[in-house]
This record gives sequence, structure tokens and C-alpha cells, in this order.
Amino acid sequence: MKILLVTSSPDAPWGSQALAESGHDVVVAARVAQARKEARTGAFDVAVVNGDIDGKGDGTALADELAKSVPALKIVLVADTAGPRPAGRIAVFGKPSCLADLRAIFHAIESPAGPVATIDYPCPGEKITASSYTFRIRVLGDHCRVEVSVDGGSWHTCRRSGDHWWYDWSDFDKGPHTLRARALEEGQDEGTSAVREFVVVR
Repeated sequence: MKILLVTSSPDAPWGSQALAESGHDVVVAARVAQARKEARTGAFDVAVVNGDIDGKGDGTALADELAKSVPALKIVLVADTAGPRPAGRIAVFGKPSCLADLRAIFHAIESPAGPVATIDYPCPGEKITASSYTFRIRVLGDHCRVEVSVDGGSWHTCRRSGDHWWYDWSDFDKGPHTLRARALEEGQDEGTSAVREFVVVR
């Protein structure tokens, strides 16, 4: 996969070294003008855009621009999610503060283009000790509804708050469980997550 990394901080934990170590071909563009020129060559599969490019917070506007001008390019924006939220098919992430955040960003980069639900929590293999737990789901784009399914069972509607979707889970049994999430637009399944395995140990 060829990735255009648009950032003035390529040494960030989600930056050029991390992407290259995962086997991707990475080109760094440190300025907005350079990013526009590179993206329009059509040589890239994904553009990972830093929301603070040029130190002016221009990354969000650039992500919107590239999404419109280069339709085949998948956009992953790593920005301050307290700012304006881009519309459409851009995957938006806050700066990673933990391994789960970093995994979510890499999953968005490596998953097929299009609206996809990503499970933030529980983390892979997480051990749940509480009597109740809240799932956190991240979705690329804006959708009418997001749902989760536990252990292959029926789908349950999540609630939206901020930049995430949430589902409160309780009355569960000890032992291993699986979770899937999906995003729906007008009743159509637009993107189902990979299966997440975790364990209840209480």
C-alpha cells in the first residue's frame, strides 16, 4: 500500500517510521502545497493527514479538499477532534494517547476504503472485571445508525455522543465473548467491523 503522510511531525507515533515498519511505502509531504501536488498524481492509496499541518490547523480543510478532488484516495485525518468534524468518507481520529487509539488508526489505514465501523473498546483480548461495560465504536463518515452484536447474536442500536458511538452492556456471563459493529445508512449495512475477541473474568 502506498501512503501519503501529510505532516510536519513525521516522527509522531503514527508517523513515517511506524507506517514503514508495517510494510507500507510511505512518502512524507511536509506542506499543504506539496500534499496537493502528490495526491493528484493518483499514485497513492491512502493519505494520512495531520490536523496541524503547517502549524495552522489546516489539515482538516486539506482532508476535505482531497476527499473531493481525489475521489479514489482514502483519507485518514489525525486531528484535534474537538474542532470541526469533516463530513463524508474521512476517518477522523484524535492524537493517539494509548495503544488502542494507535491500533484504531492503523486499522482505518489498512481496511478497505469506504464507511467502516471500528471497535475502540474493548481492546483485543481485554479482560473485563466489572458487572457492566460500555462498548465504544468509531465510524468513518456519518451514518443513520450504528449497531453491535455480541457472540453472533441480535444487533443492538448504539447511542451517539461526541465523535463516538456507545453501547452499555450488562447481565453478561463469564468467559470468552466476541463483538462486531456495523454502520447503517438508510437500512443498508455500509461497513461491518472485524470480530473483536475479549474475556469476562469477574
